[in-house]
Amino acid sequence: MTKDGILLFAHGARDPAWAQPFEATERALRARAQALGADVALAFLEFMSATLLDAGAQLAAQGCTQ
Repeated sequence: MTKDGILLFAHGARDPAWAQPFEATERALRARAQALGADVALAFLEFMSATLLDAGAQLAAQGCTQ
């Protein structure tokens, strides 16, 4: 059995407020994805958490295989 994971990947910035639109997108997508049995994680290239590896590991820990 497979489980989908959606990984959102943004550049990142030093100003925490910069991430707000991406966090809002993550919340909105998560609400829709859960109805389909998928999980969502948000990652940043630099300056912010989570990293791409951390977000991928989070999805894998939640049982995502795709």
